[in-house]
Amino acid sequence: MTVTVPASIGIIPEIVVEETDNPSGFEQLREPWDRLVEEAGGSIFQTWEWAFAAWKHFGRGSRLQILSAYRDGKLVGIAPLAAQAAGGRFVKLASLRFLSVASDTVDFLVARDLDAAVGEAFTRHLSRSKDWDVLHLDLVPTDSRATPAFLEAAARLGHKPFARQGPINLVIVLPGSLDEYFAGVGKKTRQEMRREHRRIMEVGTVDVCPPGDEVGGYLDILLHLHALRFARKGTPSLLADPSLSAFYRDVVRMLHSRGWVRLALLRIGEEPIAAHLSFWHRDRVYWHQCGFDPSSPWARHSPVRALLLDSLTRAIRAGMKEIAFGREGEAYKLDFAPQRRVTYHHLVVAGWPSTRLRLVLHATTQRVGRFVRAILGGGKLTPFALWG
Repeated sequence: MTVTVPASIGIIPEIVVEETDNPSGFEQLREPWDRLVEEAGGSIFQTWEWAFAAWKHFGRGSRLQILSAYRDGKLVGIAPLAAQAAGGRFVKLASLRFLSVASDTVDFLVARDLDAAVGEAFTRHLSRSKDWDVLHLDLVPTDSRATPAFLEAAARLGHKPFARQGPINLVIVLPGSLDEYFAGVGKKTRQEMRREHRRIMEVGTVDVCPPGDEVGGYLDILLHLHALRFARKGTPSLLADPSLSAFYRDVVRMLHSRGWVRLALLRIGEEPIAAHLSFWHRDRVYWHQCGFDPSSPWARHSPVRALLLDSLTRAIRAGMKEIAFGREGEAYKLDFAPQRRVTYHHLVVAGWPSTRLRLVLHATTQRVGRFVRAILGGGKLTPFALWG
């Protein structure tokens, strides 16, 4: 069902919001969604393909609730949301959250200069529907324009926003030349990177899946090398999860057909010893997943770093503006002299009395449960057992 609600905000009263709650309606949004990504300067994680694959493989138990904002019949805003039941055994809460998987950042997709109007329109629509209790907006970038506008409108309409810092992402801002880039890297690291890259490229070749070719075989190799990389650490690869690997197969296939995927293998002879998946979208490169064979005698020459340096060189030559390097926390990423960018998790609690009552009941049952477990477990009863 699609519901149209006027958003009478004074400045731009003609904005209306439509709600899509079924897969066929989702598919019909593809073309206008594509145009909005270009006009709004959206990221790869805001594309229709990324959201659709996330819903397809992780939407079980949830209900689609995609909000689309229109001005004079043109799509000017998307809130890709999904609804699901949250809370405990006795008290259920209706939760809304962004529809996304494996994303560095997530945000509302809004046409430039319409953030305030669309944010207010989305808030008024949700306020009229009253079918949610909490709204989770996770991994919002610091430079978001749309989310602050939405949160301001939500607070004005009686809802309660909360915020806490989320993960930190790393970004490499690309200069005009490779020499300029290396000038910002430490001398020792620069010499090591160039030496290892030269040594491994004397015997190896970079094999990139060509546009139009079937990408599945290259992806199989990446998944295998990713598993070997984590097996060396004694931990399972996250990509071994069937739902996540199926998500990647779908999203990589769709984005490759758009020319936005670069899946590169580093081969010694015919043998692939390292693989790297990146997305090249608009003026940004997204370094996303990599793997290598730790049993290869070439593993000590940092084959993944050689692939990354090859990608960085090509990105500079192509005039790309920056490389999104994912989460901080892995030491090898610091070799590339990235900048740190903070994300935020936002939580909006609905302002109506029924939500507040359910939240009080939920908090009470949680505290009683901790109290009972403390008593039965023979633990010392403290205020934390009661109030967490």
